[in-house]
Amino acid sequence: MEIINNELMGWLQQMGVVGESAQWVVRIMVLLAILLIVYVFDKICRKIIIPAVRKVTAKTQVTWDDYILNEKVLDNVCHLIPPVVFYALIPLAIPAESNLLDFVLKICNIYITIVVVRLVCSFITSLYTISSEHEKLKDRSLKGFYQMLKLIVISKESFFPEEACWINAMMSEYPFILHLRKPFASLAELETLVQQIHPVYYDRIVLHDHYALAEKYRLKGIHWNARNQDFKLEGTYWQKASISRSCHSIQEVEMYKDRYHYVTLSPIFDSISKQGYKAAFSASELKSAMEKGIINHQVIALGGIDSSNIHQLATMGFGGAAVLGTIWNHTDLQSLIEELDYLMLELSIQY
Repeated sequence: MEIINNELMGWLQQMGVVGESAQWVVRIMVLLAILLIVYVFDKICRKIIIPAVRKVTAKTQVTWDDYILNEKVLDNVCHLIPPVVFYALIPLAIPAESNLLDFVLKICNIYITIVVVRLVCSFITSLYTISSEHEKLKDRSLKGFYQMLKLIVISKESFFPEEACWINAMMSEYPFILHLRKPFASLAELETLVQQIHPVYYDRIVLHDHYALAEKYRLKGIHWNARNQDFKLEGTYWQKASISRSCHSIQEVEMYKDRYHYVTLSPIFDSISKQGYKAAFSASELKSAMEKGIINHQVIALGGIDSSNIHQLATMGFGGAAVLGTIWNHTDLQSLIEELDYLMLELSIQY
């Protein structure tokens, strides 16, 4: 690289550009060359490598590679290569002692981390899809690994026109559990929504009402509540179905957590979706409950959780987070996906 710099400096001196001005011109030229290289790598990936991979997977007789190397995985790989190349080459354009280099590298690191998280999420979703669609894999440990990413998204109480479309888009991107909480919906209304969601995601869906639909569509399970306490859990489906419940005190958690697959405890922070619904527990109460083993991996934090405070949950002993307001306050799918990006990034770091 020093040889190239000297050649450029010599050429600029012949053009009458000398001193500090020549150094800046060289740096700009090197930066433009780096951007060109990044652009070429991106195009090679998208126009040559990805189509070649698609052709290979289309010709193979096995189906697992169609899942593993699906559109979202390949797209995330393409998003990863350019920043990695840029990260490796940018020190050639910016002096090592410059604060600007540190700043640019930090921005690159943040972007690369976000893309890696999205790539991992899409890869795990692919693995989970395989396990869901193949009978021999349905009860294997892959699902247990998948559950390590403990994020629960609770639906809005009311329906909205784009709901099924948004849910499908979200679940195709991220490995979270969806709780459909529609306390005022009729059975027919809730069933219509379930039918609009792709069946491959059914074993990631939990119902808060109309429990019979969980058995009918072989969903992940139900969230127990007083509205449906007379429902009878009879039949083979309920032996494997996930059953959870809500708790609003440390005492309730201690009483119920071992009777259910998991419980939620709320509100941990001031609610986003319910105005005036304040945090119910002090830091000392939560710490004490964690030290006593009351709050553990079976307890999911709920209430006021967003990207600014989700990082605190692991230190409190919670097994994961349930979110509502921070998701559905967004009025467009793109900003909602970006919020999920931050949540998944924080969870992957903390857990």
